[in-house]
Amino acid sequence: MKWQVPLGILIVLLVIGLTTTLLNINRADTETLTVPIGVQHAASPSAKQLDLAAVTAYERNQFNKELKQRLNKPRRTIELSGFFADTCEVSQLQWEQFVEWTSRQPGFDKTSENQWLQSSSTGHRIAGRLTSPASGINYKGASAYCSAAGGRLPFAEEFEAMASGDSSHLYPWGDDFTPEAWPFNSAERNSSQACGSHEFASTPSGIHDLANNAMEWGQGPMYAQSLAFQPSIHGAPAARRSQRELYALNAAWLQAEPTLKSLHLGFRCVYGKHPLILPWRRRVQDVVQIPAGTYEIGLPEESRIPLFLANMPPVRGINLQDLLQRDASAENELRVDRCEVRRSAYAKFLGDPLVQLGMFSNENQPANIDFAPLDWIEQLEDSSLPVYGVNWWAADAYARWSGGRLPTVEEWRQLAAGKAGFTYPWGMSYDDEAAQTGEDASSRLRACGSKRNDKTVAGVVDLGGNLSEWTRSLSAQNSRLSMWVQGGNWLLPGAETSKSLFGRTVPLTHRSKSIGFRVVYD
Repeated sequence: MKWQVPLGILIVLLVIGLTTTLLNINRADTETLTVPIGVQHAASPSAKQLDLAAVTAYERNQFNKELKQRLNKPRRTIELSGFFADTCEVSQLQWEQFVEWTSRQPGFDKTSENQWLQSSSTGHRIAGRLTSPASGINYKGASAYCSAAGGRLPFAEEFEAMASGDSSHLYPWGDDFTPEAWPFNSAERNSSQACGSHEFASTPSGIHDLANNAMEWGQGPMYAQSLAFQPSIHGAPAARRSQRELYALNAAWLQAEPTLKSLHLGFRCVYGKHPLILPWRRRVQDVVQIPAGTYEIGLPEESRIPLFLANMPPVRGINLQDLLQRDASAENELRVDRCEVRRSAYAKFLGDPLVQLGMFSNENQPANIDFAPLDWIEQLEDSSLPVYGVNWWAADAYARWSGGRLPTVEEWRQLAAGKAGFTYPWGMSYDDEAAQTGEDASSRLRACGSKRNDKTVAGVVDLGGNLSEWTRSLSAQNSRLSMWVQGGNWLLPGAETSKSLFGRTVPLTHRSKSIGFRVVYD
């Protein structure tokens, strides 16, 4: 928006404008905060190793969907009743004895309904290792064995508890990863190994092979969030040759279909009381007692980056190093508007003669760019609300006029994630009441801070909802120039769009009822 004015008036306007500039650099008179930015690495050596392993996996493009599911395990405290657990995974010999015993039971029907009795790797006879774990058994088969033995498969929380113990170890053997316990490291690559072949990988209480050897079936979470049942799988894949320090974590389990059969998947049983004599073995199973009590499960709270990456939305081109704290010895800070830019402030911007003369326009701005927002007359009916419907050129000019600039996409993401690497600006889990999003059919744009929970630890408001926000970061995907817009808004569903890293690219001239902006200051 440019005017043609006589030279004399222009000189007067310039004097007035420059005087205003000298007296009040931040013309918008907005409330700002100086906040720390950059996700911090953990302080303790063991937790920091997890952070570094997660960064390495991401940068090598190995932080896949499975690893995301395995590592999406926030720290929590649970109460468990005491139980007994098998010291070893059920062996092929034990499984074959059970199958033979079952087939002799009165009324047993040798039809296709009992195909669950068939192991995909019966006997591991090529290697001659009947003492190795029974594998290639689906959930029904493993559950049937444990039931006949007087027990059941462990719940996911119980598996973590027997692996972590009362000291909340990261791995069954402690907090430091050891790579030597994987059977596929040996020359005999066609089989698992006998129970306890690597005693250093056992728990202090004497439970063997919880992270190595075969993975194991579990019953899934005790308090499943979904009505659709899915059992859990625990332990690291034996054939996995990279990122074992992540897959082997006690907390790194995932859910799978109960019909799955894998040569690398076996099981063990747990019992409410000391097991009776197994009818197919004629002797008592070796067990370890897990006492009742309080247990800490999930990833350690100070190891932020694995959980941060596990909840990263599917946004391409994120350079993880740009989101991490660059210098642990110095505080990385940024001064930022607490709120999205209000209509009252934007009206002052539009009314400044120097703005009308193009003094704050971007040097690359095309001709005939209009700074007026959508529905501007209607918006001014409530000037306390955030301004919407401005194109990128207008947002950039406003930021210059106010003495600041638009944030880069990395800075915006750092502001939203905070030092703790939160999945959402307010924390690790989604709350459909936290931010102003389109979850509610009656949703509308609100004043700054109306949603009290949509606030970072540092106090920055409405990063998860209300309006999405322009950044200064350019994207040239598919040879089309566009800018990154970050955050959810009052028109979009919030579970994904409210995430700290969520963003999309939008053409520079686009104006929308769902896009506003805020300013940062150097």
